[in-house]
Amino acid sequence: MTVAEQFGVSLRAWRRWSGHTQASLAAAAGLHPTHVGYLENGKREPRLETIIRLADALGVHPSNMILGIKRES
Repeated sequence: MTVAEQFGVSLRAWRRWSGHTQASLAAAAGLHPTHVGYLENGKREPRLETIIRLADALGVHPSNMILGIKRES
């Protein structure tokens, strides 16, 4: 699984935990809903700024969103 795909799994889990839809999370983080979808599906790797914005919107520390993600072998 790629780093982007691992982040997508984490993002989806945190989003569901928080009760957000992709659209409501995007609005809270100041992102386009399509971008959140691309991130969740592992089609894009997030910039650090994006991770921080998403974490703030979810009410979690940014490190929680990348915990356990490993580089591809």
